[in-house]
Amino acid sequence: MSAAVAVSDCTELDKRLPALAKAAQDGALAACDAPAGEKEAAAQLRTPAAKELLAAGPCATAPNKGWKFTGRGRACNPESRLINVRNVRTGRLVGQLYYLSVGMIVAKNDSLTWDQTVSMKKTGGWGRIAGTSVYGVGRCASADKCTTLFTNFPMQRMGEGRTNEGQWKMRSTIDKQGKERGKGQNRATAVFINPGWVGVAQHDLTSASVRCDSIRNMGRGGVGAGCVLPEYWPTMTEMKQFPYISQGIRKVQRVGPHHYGRKTGTNPNPLVYTSNAAIRKNNNDAACPSSRPRPPGQTCDEYPFASTLQGASRTQWPDWGWRWVPKNENDRQGYQIRTFYDNNRILNGDRFWVDAG
Repeated sequence: MSAAVAVSDCTELDKRLPALAKAAQDGALAACDAPAGEKEAAAQLRTPAAKELLAAGPCATAPNKGWKFTGRGRACNPESRLINVRNVRTGRLVGQLYYLSVGMIVAKNDSLTWDQTVSMKKTGGWGRIAGTSVYGVGRCASADKCTTLFTNFPMQRMGEGRTNEGQWKMRSTIDKQGKERGKGQNRATAVFINPGWVGVAQHDLTSASVRCDSIRNMGRGGVGAGCVLPEYWPTMTEMKQFPYISQGIRKVQRVGPHHYGRKTGTNPNPLVYTSNAAIRKNNNDAACPSSRPRPPGQTCDEYPFASTLQGASRTQWPDWGWRWVPKNENDRQGYQIRTFYDNNRILNGDRFWVDAG
């Protein structure tokens, strides 16, 4: 087996077959990895092996759709794959190995390390595939702000009933408290080998992007830096506990033509967080000017929040609104909003939803 005959996909193998045939012996075989077609994927998902693997985690969804984010710190990527084995001289397909691959990423909002795992199961096949094994390699991309702490994907034989597993642990390299943010991504590859093949087949297992920061200090004594999956837009549900405030939010989300912050229904538009102090002040002054007399025990509440780019100074009525609410309710709301931003490590430009019931 030669590193020069490592094949990243089946399109590449087709292009290289003529050159390989000149140097290969009669009967030489080469393999490549590819996504399974819809028909093959549907059949694969009915196998006991696939059902067992999907039942073990939160990825019981259609494969080959990319990373699915199930939280600000968790994502999974089920893939229905196959390995094609071809005769190098003739190009004839002489075997196929079907397998299901489930990738997982777990990041924590109070840690600069995150984990990536992959679990694979052979679900079927035919022809020249006996003796196939898999192992994995991975590293942090050189331009990213992270480093690889360890890789654990040793050589494993593939077979029905067996789960092949790999693990990686990454660490962010941001180090200036309160000043830095940076993204990291594990560039991982599964490598398939067989004594009867010329070279190896490869499958890209590159993770979704993880963002770490030391900017948002969690607001309670400085918990420190941490990491999230920025492609997931979290939903704020804390406003449900405030009767007057939640009523006002629901009204603006209902009557406003852009329905800012409402995830359900037609024309959903998330809120976008801003850390710009001037924009926040302008939003608050436009919706709740200090010149407006306050009734006893009441205070002005606005939606969308002043801390968003959809606030009153940047949005046309009725996409924003204000109302009088009990002062103690408004005071508690402020704490809940800050806590939501902290826990989800919301930074400038981040999107999120608001579910007010």
